[in-house]
Amino acid sequence: MTTMTMDQAEQYIDQVDDALTACGLRPTDVDIRDCDELAEDGITTVPSAVLTWRPEHPLVDVETHPHGLLVAWSTETGWQHASLRENGSNEQLASLGCGGTLGAPGQVALRIGYVAQGLPLPPAN
Repeated sequence: MTTMTMDQAEQYIDQVDDALTACGLRPTDVDIRDCDELAEDGITTVPSAVLTWRPEHPLVDVETHPHGLLVAWSTETGWQHASLRENGSNEQLASLGCGGTLGAPGQVALRIGYVAQGLPLPPAN
């Protein structure tokens, strides 16, 4: 697990958001918060974020993500993605393969771009 403060997590997610915006993939919504994770020493609170895209976004493949796309991040699990269901819940999360919990913002944006367009991810870093 990567240890960081909420301020550090917000700065990191802002950098990822900037990289996504630069490549035309600005999320519809970004939610940054502390979440409870089960750790070896019990329940711990870690920074996390959830980014979502509506299916109307021009870079979201509606065949792959008919109800939108969700990308989740935490200092415990790293970057994961899933299609959204009609009711707003998400399918099973899968790794983005960003090489740890703090992938480079540009690399995270690139990999989200692959997923959003329904393309297979390149090999994990």
